[in-house]
Amino acid sequence: MSGLAQIKYQVLEKGGSQRNTTISPGQARDVLAVKVQELKPINEALHAENAERRLAQDGLRRSESYLLETQRLSHVASFGRKVSAGEIFWSAEAFCAFQYAAESKT
Repeated sequence: MSGLAQIKYQVLEKGGSQRNTTISPGQARDVLAVKVQELKPINEALHAENAERRLAQDGLRRSESYLLETQRLSHVASFGRKVSAGEIFWSAEAFCAFQYAAESKT
């Protein structure tokens, strides 16, 4: 080894074993550049997936809003039940139809 700076690090092998190694800063830069290039398409795919998810969530919120307004205007109620948790869900219009305060939920 020369008097140049060296970087010590551990490499995790596919089988789970570890080995210690030493490289120069230039080699570390090259290794990192390769890793960055390998990760770019993965990062782009994740960004695209997140954008799709945001669009889907926005669409769902919009749909829920339309449903609530439609139920209110037409006086149509809805309810659901989650048997495993023993929960019952009422729409705002269901509370109105049965003349319950929305806070009571019973």
